[in-house]
Order: sequence, then structure tokens, then C-alpha cells
Amino acid sequence: MDRACGQPRPVASGSASVRGGGGAPPPMKTLIVELYDALKKAGVNDELARAAARAVVGVEEKGMLATKGDLAELKGDLIKWNVGAMAVLTGIFAAIARLVHP
Repeated sequence: MDRACGQPRPVASGSASVRGGGGAPPPMKTLIVELYDALKKAGVNDELARAAARAVVGVEEKGMLATKGDLAELKGDLIKWNVGAMAVLTGIFAAIARLVHP
């Protein structure tokens, strides 16, 4: 059981070559457990080690969140694709209408 997060501890399966890439970082939960264990070995009390591990989770996950700039770029791309798709569908509809009613 992962004491830092209250979830089962991830089990590392196979070597780095089996997981592919060789240099791939371990999964996030494994990193947190390793940090927790290292803090405990360094003599940090249980509550502080758990809090530090949770703080790292918060900081690491922030890197995966979209920023306002990312969302603005996505919005622009979605508008372009929608306008393009509507133009293509209008052309297809016009072609079908000409075929049905010459």
C-alpha cells in the first residue's frame, strides 16, 4: 500500500529495455513513493514526508495543465477546422443538389 497517497504501490515490471526506451522515467506514482521512502530514510517524520510527496504531485501535475495561451490557440484551431469543414460540406451539398435537380 502506498503510504503517501493511500493507494496500492505500483509494481515495476521488467527491465528498462522491456519497458521501452531505456531512459523513460518511472510512472508518477512510483516517483512519489520513491521520494516518500527517501525522505523517511533521511529521518523526516511520517507526516512531513507525506506532505512533501503530495506537494511534488501538485507541482508535477501543474506542468500538464493547459495555460490560457494553450486554450486560445486551441480555440483558434477549432474555429479554423469548423469553418473549413462547413465550407466543404456546403460544397458537397451544392454538388448533390445539382445532381438531384439539374
